[in-house]
Amino acid sequence: MGNEHYFFALSLPEEVKKEMWSYFEAYKVTLPFKTWVHQEDYHITLAFLGGAEKTMLEDAISLVRSSMQHEEIRSFSIHINKLDVFGQADSPRIFWAGLKESPPLHKVRKRVYDACLKAGFRLETRSFKPHITVARRWQAESAYSAALLEPKEWMFMAKEIVLYKTHMHKTPKYERIAIFPLR
Repeated sequence: MGNEHYFFALSLPEEVKKEMWSYFEAYKVTLPFKTWVHQEDYHITLAFLGGAEKTMLEDAISLVRSSMQHEEIRSFSIHINKLDVFGQADSPRIFWAGLKESPPLHKVRKRVYDACLKAGFRLETRSFKPHITVARRWQAESAYSAALLEPKEWMFMAKEIVLYKTHMHKTPKYERIAIFPLR
C-alpha cells in the first residue's frame, strides 16, 4: 500500500479549474502559502478512505456505483461563493473555496459515505463541510486577512463522482481510478 490513499470526490469541470487557477495566480504573492494546489487536483471530497485493501476498495466501488443508479441522484448545480481558511488566523493551515448550501450535494455525499461504511471503511465523523482546498501552510509573519481578496464566484453542474488515488510525490497528485457519472 505505501503512501497510497484513496478518496471519493465530486470533480470540477476543466473550465472551472482553469478559471479558479487563473484567479488564484494573481494572489500567490500577496497570499504567501507554502503550497498551492495544482488546478488538476481541485475537487470536493465526499469520503476519505485512506489506505485501502483491494477487496474493500472493490466493494466500495461496487456499492458507490449502485448507489449512484438511484433515480433521485442526478446532476445538480454547485455555486462556489466564499473563500476562507482552516486554522488560526495568524497562521492558517488550509486556504479553501466554499460552497453555497446544496441539499443535492449532501444527498450524494451521504450515499457515497454510507456505501464506504458498508464496504468496511472507517470514515471521518466530523460534520461535512464541503470545500475545495486551494493552498496550504501560511508562511507570513502577518495574519491572513480575507480583505486581501477580490470577491469571486463560480458555478457549474456537478456531473460525476470520482474515486481518486493519491501520489504524494507527484504534481498533480491525484489519479482518477473510477468515474461514476450522475444522470
